[in-house]
Amino acid sequence: MATKNNSRQFHLGKRLLAYFKPFWPKLILVGLLLLLGIGFNLLEPYFLGKIIDEKLLVGDWEGARKMIFFLLGIYGGAWLTRFLQAKLMAKISQEALFFLRQDLFVHLQGLSIRFFDQKAHGDLMSRLTNDIEAINRALGQNLLQLASNFLSLVGVLIFIFFLNFPLALTVAVSFPFVVGVTVLVTKRTRKGFQALQKEVGSLNGVLEEQIGGVRTVQAFSQQEKSLVLFSQKNDAVCRQGIYASTFAFLLPPLINIFANANIGLVAGVGGFLALQGKVGIGLVVAFINYSRQVSQPVRELADIYNSFQEALAGAGRVFEIIDRQPEIEDAPGAREVKLQGKVVFDKVSFSYDEKKTVLKEISFMVEPGQTLALVGPTGAGKTTIANLLFRFYEPSEGKIFLDEREIREIKIASLRRQLGLVLQDPFLFSATILENIRYGRPEASQEEVIAAAKIAGAHQFIKRLPQGYETKLSWGGTDLSQGQRQLLTIARAVLVDPVILLLDEATSSVDTRTEREIQKALDRLRQNRTSIVIAHRLSTIRNADQILFIKNGQIKERGTHRELLAKKGFYARFYQAQFGGLGVGA
Repeated sequence: MATKNNSRQFHLGKRLLAYFKPFWPKLILVGLLLLLGIGFNLLEPYFLGKIIDEKLLVGDWEGARKMIFFLLGIYGGAWLTRFLQAKLMAKISQEALFFLRQDLFVHLQGLSIRFFDQKAHGDLMSRLTNDIEAINRALGQNLLQLASNFLSLVGVLIFIFFLNFPLALTVAVSFPFVVGVTVLVTKRTRKGFQALQKEVGSLNGVLEEQIGGVRTVQAFSQQEKSLVLFSQKNDAVCRQGIYASTFAFLLPPLINIFANANIGLVAGVGGFLALQGKVGIGLVVAFINYSRQVSQPVRELADIYNSFQEALAGAGRVFEIIDRQPEIEDAPGAREVKLQGKVVFDKVSFSYDEKKTVLKEISFMVEPGQTLALVGPTGAGKTTIANLLFRFYEPSEGKIFLDEREIREIKIASLRRQLGLVLQDPFLFSATILENIRYGRPEASQEEVIAAAKIAGAHQFIKRLPQGYETKLSWGGTDLSQGQRQLLTIARAVLVDPVILLLDEATSSVDTRTEREIQKALDRLRQNRTSIVIAHRLSTIRNADQILFIKNGQIKERGTHRELLAKKGFYARFYQAQFGGLGVGA
């Protein structure tokens, strides 16, 4: 198991470092600065010892003064190289993580709707923020420190053995103990940080759901239940955080014990050798400093190791998404197609999972310019038909044709550019009204946007707003009424000028007067355009060329409004339930 984990960590680390590949010239410069800085660090204790033994102890104050200025220059050079390293590495790491964050977001955008149905949005946001930030801390701040400490440790150990073998051996004696303690403790921290980040993602999922549904929570007075749910997840994060942090914080004090004991040992051995005249006092002072330079990198390496464990746990969650293959993508040979608007469903069946079939052998045809209405009880599968036409999902069985061409032969981007969608629950972005209407056609002029708003019946209320079309909306457009939000999404669809228009309960959230105005606009919009209308308000579909009554995923009836009323079947009973009358001339 340990070998498998180590192999996985090595693979994750290799993938992360691949994002630094374009910056190798800058990394080489960082490496040169790093070596220069290590050289300065090695010279600091050496010249300090020289000043004591060769200048101060013999009374050469002028020589000591000159060497002190030289030593200050070494200190200044060490500081300058560290500053330049940090600045350059910060730039490199931020640019590398820019591409990692972008890769993750772009890949998320390409995943199917089914994936987002199954994943908590808060957890996905956590991967884009918390996990990427963990990687940033490790690569941006600690990668350089890791290289610096490792090379410093190797450099110091080699250098001190050239200076004095007995003292060097004394400095190195604690090294195996420090390494052993580090290995034992960090095994625990790795497991802790992996579990912690998983719990943080779960907590973010709860936060996103509870904050997004705060109106419902308050409307049903379920604040206490919401708090209990949050507290449970928060407690899990707290417990995992304590576990991981306990071992992370335990390591530095343990290493300090060995480091301080080693300094005492070096001072004792060095004092004994000095009394025998075998070494100078300055050299002993230098070796005490070198002892610190050995213990400090090991202590910092332990901290850095903890940081890298956290980063690798985050990288695992990030690459888990990046490695996920899109369920729906362009088929080989798919190409751009200019649609005319003919839609054919040929024995299409679909299920969201293997347990329940949502659609069962649905077949229908809509000619260009015609309006098809889908009617039926909630959960019958009407919206699923629209989702399949947009290729948000793939049929389990059967085929969908557009202009005699199987839908998989058309590039997804080409397909969706020619479809217009107005949902029952309108969604607006935290941008201006102008930008929201222009969302599907960013290049559209302001005059075109205004014209689309007029067709949708939104122009009048927009004019009454303080900044008109430049009014900035909150996230989701919650500062507008439900009906106003719907009018803006209709204007958005108008501006796109789709070949095929899908209206999913587009007028269900507005009052009767607004509905009439929207219906007039939609009647104009549907001219010479294929339209598929999902409706509960049957008054909006009386003029449809064809109406399908869908129940339990099957087409139970089909025909015009008059024909279906005359049959006195499912549709007629549905109509009677709304209007209380049953007349063929209705």
